[in-house]
Amino acid sequence: MHPGNATGAAWADVVADLPGVRALCPDLPGFGESAAIPLEDFARSADHVAALLRAQPDAAPLPVVGYSLGGYTGLMLAARHPDLVSRALLTGFQIMPVTGRWWLGPLSVAISPLMTRPFFRRRAFAALGLSGETSWSPGPWSPCDARTLRRIADLALSFEARDEVERIAVPLTVLAGRKEMRDIRETVKLIAEGSKLANGGYAPGGHGWPAVSHDLFVATVRAWLDDASLPAGIEPV
Repeated sequence: MHPGNATGAAWADVVADLPGVRALCPDLPGFGESAAIPLEDFARSADHVAALLRAQPDAAPLPVVGYSLGGYTGLMLAARHPDLVSRALLTGFQIMPVTGRWWLGPLSVAISPLMTRPFFRRRAFAALGLSGETSWSPGPWSPCDARTLRRIADLALSFEARDEVERIAVPLTVLAGRKEMRDIRETVKLIAEGSKLANGGYAPGGHGWPAVSHDLFVATVRAWLDDASLPAGIEPV
């Protein structure tokens, strides 16, 4: 499941480097082909993904990968629909309200219209460290509107899921970039140390590490699919 300001197509390069893997990469509510479905909250987005999975002819429990927006959604999918999730690899999210949300909220409101414009989207992706043409590269059209971006920020900044995490009976692997905000890094430690079904680790870089460090992210997904391990390059908790 993709991050904000992207669609499921962003995973194309990752999937191409995972031979033998059949991947379902849906556009989450508010994005791409699901733009007409409003993003209400992460729980309802998880319910939307669950409906898509149940419509598959082989809707057995599946391993789930989620990044940023997809991390919040994946966590709620595991909490609300454990029969559909065999295990989850999630990165770039936090399970408690963000420190500093009092100023990050107004900032997100101010910049959300800009982040739908090609020039500013390219600058934002470059600030994450992304260069060259990849499936993560922003296209000429925004995959969502400013209202959706504001809604993501509002939901993420105030997200509280510590109680849900305690009830999740699905194995979780939780990751973060070493340079991500403190609450995201702390979430890795809280989940990995608080559940016998969880492990976690830290990758070099910041929030954009899955896109910037392509080879490491592919190796991480491959190792996790094979035996739920973490590859060299990921510092375990």
